[in-house]
Amino acid sequence: PVDWFSEDAPGPTRGDLFALDHASACQLLQDMEYRTVSGVESRSAELFAREWMKGNRARWLFAVTLSMERPLDADASACVRSLLRWFHQARAALVSRLDPDDPSVIANTSVFIVILGRYFSQEELR
Repeated sequence: PVDWFSEDAPGPTRGDLFALDHASACQLLQDMEYRTVSGVESRSAELFAREWMKGNRARWLFAVTLSMERPLDADASACVRSLLRWFHQARAALVSRLDPDDPSVIANTSVFIVILGRYFSQEELR
């Protein structure tokens, strides 16, 4: 299996994306939260956003969230809340810089915040 979290991971294929179901999407998001937010691969939120919120990786994250069903169970809900807080930190750090490397990173981060917050009804839990 492909380790989607490695720096040299390829973008997902259509087959990968169509193979995602709710359980596997939730597990992937929980793995991402564990590796990034919980500190296994302790990186700043800004650095993570710069790496993940563009190109194939951003498309992959959006596809993962599209595969998840509402309502979320308690574990998935806690994961989404944690990631939502983390992406808010990332966006604040990116916006505070006057010349971001790639404006699509801020835009994609904002879209991901909306997906996590509004679609999964977590926006009041920042």
